[in-house]
Amino acid sequence: MYIRDNNTVNFRDYSTFSNTSSRTRVSGGVALAVANDIPSSCLNLNTNLQALAVRMHIKSLITLCSLYIPPHHIIHQTELNNLISQLPSPFLILGDFNGHSPLLGGTETNSRGRQIEQLLADHSIYLLKNYEKTRFHLPTQIFH
Repeated sequence: MYIRDNNTVNFRDYSTFSNTSSRTRVSGGVALAVANDIPSSCLNLNTNLQALAVRMHIKSLITLCSLYIPPHHIIHQTELNNLISQLPSPFLILGDFNGHSPLLGGTETNSRGRQIEQLLADHSIYLLKNYEKTRFHLPTQIFH
């Protein structure tokens, strides 16, 4: 689904939070939908990353962050560290990082995968994974 900056997407019984302002192409951007019966508020993040964080109360307070890093976009480790420093604990980061490494369930390692591994180590972040393929590449007919 393509959402432009001036569009609003409504799902019944959900509040939708989105960040599409940093996009330079039609693709990209991030969004989160939170059930209306869950108290929540969007956090103001100071970052150029395509990121969005929502603080919500589900039995206790938790921060949920959606992050998209385009495949060929160069980011510095300091940008990722800055994002982490702005997220109140406990937090979950979900998204498409376009990083590959055996730690992340891949067979090969790219520079983004090394960056993510470094971020996990530097901040003692746990990685939740199940190694299931999440993307089907239509031209090659291969799951990644």
